[in-house]
Amino acid sequence: SVFPFSDQAFDKLFDASRKRSEAWFARMQSLKAGAHCWNSLYDPTDDCRRPLIEEILISEILTRVLAGLLHSSFDFQGNHANHRRASELMHHSQESRRLALEQMVEMADAQNPIVRKLDRLRRSAERWTDRLLGPIACRVKLDRWLFDPPRSIEFGETILRHLATPVGNRLFVAGLRIAFPPTVQGVPSHSGLHREFAQAVLGLLSPELFETNGELHPLRTLRALANPLITDQAPAKPTKASNSPQLPNAVKPVLPKISFHKLRRESKNP
Repeated sequence: SVFPFSDQAFDKLFDASRKRSEAWFARMQSLKAGAHCWNSLYDPTDDCRRPLIEEILISEILTRVLAGLLHSSFDFQGNHANHRRASELMHHSQESRRLALEQMVEMADAQNPIVRKLDRLRRSAERWTDRLLGPIACRVKLDRWLFDPPRSIEFGETILRHLATPVGNRLFVAGLRIAFPPTVQGVPSHSGLHREFAQAVLGLLSPELFETNGELHPLRTLRALANPLITDQAPAKPTKASNSPQLPNAVKPVLPKISFHKLRRESKNP
């Protein structure tokens, strides 16, 4: 099914998206001459561009998922307004992505070791985007919003039968929500705009997964509805903390038109 989107919710979303993109560009422009941000004699995690690039890469997950949902409503319902909105969202996303990747190319050319961690985060974010859009990509052509359409569709076909149940559908929507938390540890840049955008996103979806205090129902609760055998168990021991945001492994993507490696080749062969 397609989520009902209100014009009022969209106005808030695009206003937050516009302000967030403008803030990113203003901040990155101030760091363009940012070679001084990193020196091999110091801890590479001190690079002042790192938090901003991480925020852009992580934020792109839900931006693309939302654009895919909007596009699907156009295919299902002929909603031309949502098709236009999806294109505008992707325009913001692509501009921000290019900005981040160009900085990563400069960092790689300067042999800044932190670029390897950023590149792993980029690949992981792309894989999660493909997974979240998989069930929709089985029904609607979403190549523009995917990084690896065949693998996204393969994953979607695997779990599609579970989405026919109310609980399975709620689990998928919960996955969309938790993929983009209002705050991301280690990403302090423009945190206010980050939260504002996240709240605008959540405003597009129905409130059925929220508790009375406005917090999201724990995912374990939803899983227990699907399988009564699930009981409260002690959580697994946490792995060693990392200074960089981490996302779970997922399907391996093929890079889209805006490619980190392509941009780096171009920088070496002007």
